[in-house]
Amino acid sequence: MNKKEINELLKDKKFKKLVNEIKRHAKDIDKQQKQFDKTFEKIVKTQKKFEKQLAQLKKWLHFRGRTK
Repeated sequence: MNKKEINELLKDKKFKKLVNEIKRHAKDIDKQQKQFDKTFEKIVKTQKKFEKQLAQLKKWLHFRGRTK
C-alpha cells in the first residue's frame, strides 16, 4: 500500500472512525495495564511484609519454646 492509498483511506469517515476507536481502546488497555501493574506491586509488597512478619513470629515462637 503506498502513501496515496493510505491517505485516501484516512479521508474515508468510516475508516477514520474505526482508527479513532482503536486508538481509544488502546488507551483504555494501557490505562488498565498500568492499574494492574500498580495493584500487582502492592500485592508483592504486602506479601514481602507478611513473609517478614511470619519469619519474626516463627523466631519468637522458637525462642519462647526454648525458655520454658
